[in-house]
Amino acid sequence: MRIAVLDLGTNTFHLIIAERTQGEIRILQRESEFVWLGKGGIDKGIITPEAETRALQTLTRYKEIINLHRVDKIEGTATSAIRNARNGEEILRRIKEETGLKIRSIDGDEEAKLIYYGIDFSVPLDRHPALIMDIGGGSVEFILGNEEGILWKQSFEIGAQRLLSKFGNEDPMAPEDLDGLHEYVRQSLQPLLEQIKIVKPRRLIGSAGTFDTLKKIHVQAICGLPSVEDEELAYDIPVQDYQKIHQMFLTLPRQDRLQIPGMIVQRADVIVVASALLDFVLKQTGFQQFTIASGSLREGLVYKHLVLT
Repeated sequence: MRIAVLDLGTNTFHLIIAERTQGEIRILQRESEFVWLGKGGIDKGIITPEAETRALQTLTRYKEIINLHRVDKIEGTATSAIRNARNGEEILRRIKEETGLKIRSIDGDEEAKLIYYGIDFSVPLDRHPALIMDIGGGSVEFILGNEEGILWKQSFEIGAQRLLSKFGNEDPMAPEDLDGLHEYVRQSLQPLLEQIKIVKPRRLIGSAGTFDTLKKIHVQAICGLPSVEDEELAYDIPVQDYQKIHQMFLTLPRQDRLQIPGMIVQRADVIVVASALLDFVLKQTGFQQFTIASGSLREGLVYKHLVLT
């Protein structure tokens, strides 16, 4: 069976073409593009016309790729930006009319479940509970789970694009904005903080764009090595090294952040607030390192449709 998976995130759109033959899953093609679906409207609860145009252009290109692969099934999901926008369903109708792609808007609970599948697909879990963190543009998903399944999960609408709209008033980030972000996050994440005390996870596993960027920066700026492109590898970063990176984000203006080896240009703004969120979580848990997983929601969709069904 061959499947095309579409993940319409708040910042980035992803496409994976995968197939299962003789019990083995092969990834045939991956595509990612910064669409910035939430830009200019996420704090107003709308998708702007400019963002809609970018979305349609990207999905038209993705549909051409899908057609070339002659897939058996297309599965597409839209997350925080679409599900919270007043015109979200209208955007999905336009996508169906203009590209033929049927995209489902999924709630935070399903998003968290798919992220767990993606992590389980790419990182060996054991009997000890892990805290899984996926920082998106619109929402952040936290899952407590182990090799046996999900113990607790919740989606919080405090993604990097939303945090940037609230606290990205100055560059570099002003100390009062950083304090405000930490207090806002502390209040928003009370359910998570309570569950951490109960479940007592042994490690943190991160997925999605912020963590991918941290991996590239750690490899190149801290370790001084060429970029690691192996999508199958889980990658560990000591918190001591991460703090060096985080301090660069907080103290350097944008033009200097762009010079950090490994920095992804499109993430030079959102990485600051996303890292501040990660820093808060690390200080609450006391972990001395964290693992960056190659799998996320899109891999979870592949796993769901090629393994579980």
